[in-house]
Amino acid sequence: MGSAMEYQKLMMEIVYINMPGPEEPTSVMTGGELLHGFLVDLYQSANPEVRNYISFLCNKWNIHYRGEPRLRYLVIVEKADGNYSAYSPDIPGCIATGTTRDEAEKNIREAISFHIEGLKEDDLPVPEPSSFTEYIEV
Repeated sequence: MGSAMEYQKLMMEIVYINMPGPEEPTSVMTGGELLHGFLVDLYQSANPEVRNYISFLCNKWNIHYRGEPRLRYLVIVEKADGNYSAYSPDIPGCIATGTTRDEAEKNIREAISFHIEGLKEDDLPVPEPSSFTEYIEV
């Protein structure tokens, strides 16, 4: 990703998009308002592939949607023989793999999003993040 300074700068440059967006575009909207509406419509897509891709891009560019709660789950990534695997202790059975660490992280993000969407569609409770991590020196 780059240096610690670049990362710190990126984390400070958070873009927030208010939900819901504008109902319909009008001729008097600014470019920013039109882009806002476009992003909200994409983000609310019924197609899980589109929603996952938009979520991936939002994470990459540090875009957050106000008005919709964001969940932050602990994810464990492990090196295996020839690949990486990832899982979250808070979401049993939800796992992903990848040939690289980045790919495993991308895949677990998509798997968790897909899992949560399925829970919501089935009117089942979404697990609250409760796990945490700590390095212990021995």
